[in-house]
Amino acid sequence: MQHPAVATFDDIWVADRYAATLHPKWRHAVIGGHPWLAPPDPGTTKRYDFAHLAYLWGRREGMVNDLVHKHGLKAAPTHGQYGNACTRSLYESRAMLSMHQYPVPIIAPLRIAKAAAHGLPVVHEAVRDAFPHVDGYDLLDVPFVTQAFAGAFKALTQERSAELSFNLQQTLHVKWS
Repeated sequence: MQHPAVATFDDIWVADRYAATLHPKWRHAVIGGHPWLAPPDPGTTKRYDFAHLAYLWGRREGMVNDLVHKHGLKAAPTHGQYGNACTRSLYESRAMLSMHQYPVPIIAPLRIAKAAAHGLPVVHEAVRDAFPHVDGYDLLDVPFVTQAFAGAFKALTQERSAELSFNLQQTLHVKWS
């Protein structure tokens, strides 16, 4: 059932190309980014394997708990953090984890833009269409399997992280800004 307010809109912009196919009024629009979305990194030490910027309940909470308790990864305490505390946790993380709350394979462009601004590579739950991103070039698209996520984080060398985050910044801060 359609919400009555949708009838009053000409178009609704969505940042996922696949999602734009789900409703006739939804139009795809790429969300770019800018390095000024984050303050400069003060040179923090990487203390966490990943940061996650979303509600933690249901399938997300289970996945994060598995990564921490079964696979020994360290999660940044970003849940419920804002401002300077969140910024510090992001800079202290090796990568951004992005998972769907529901089994709908769409990207989370605002989280990806935040990751790019903080110089973080993104390990993302697999999506149908990651445009403008390319798996293995500017993010890692991983199936929703705890072992696959854990393996992706453990395989992220400092050089590979730098390559992914640089390419992500080029995609969002140069090509699509």
